[in-house]
Amino acid sequence: MVLLENGTMEETSFYPEPTKNKFLVNNTVSVIPVPFSGGQGKRGVELGPIELEKFGLIDQLKKLGYNVTREGTSDVDMSKKPEFDGESELLKNPIWVSNTCKDVAERVQSACAKGNFALTLGGDHSIAVGTIAGTTAVYGDDLCVVWVDAHAVSLFKF
Repeated sequence: MVLLENGTMEETSFYPEPTKNKFLVNNTVSVIPVPFSGGQGKRGVELGPIELEKFGLIDQLKKLGYNVTREGTSDVDMSKKPEFDGESELLKNPIWVSNTCKDVAERVQSACAKGNFALTLGGDHSIAVGTIAGTTAVYGDDLCVVWVDAHAVSLFKF
């Protein structure tokens, strides 16, 4: 919001137009919701995409000047969850995770092939596999991944 000389407020963006780059051919962000929690034991992470959209992420992208499309729905595809999934001490639902990541990879690849910026929204870290697979299918190893997480994740002891 900006205060005008006449005392009124006007909604504006600090950015007159989105930054141009080689990965964003047509100024479109493809939002890819993946409400999934099968790769870990905590329930609730599948609500991430729904909550981000509910609290205005799409409108914020539009205000920044981007066109926004959706690749898929916010429904969890339970048909991809097998009756028996070879869970081990280290892996949770490996078949279901694999099936979900294949679906994510296809949606991300579709978005990237159109020249769109693929924005995957999830809560389960396992969907990164599908996101990166779909992106590399179009760009090879000439890509950039921006990971935004709700908390710091560290595999190292300090």
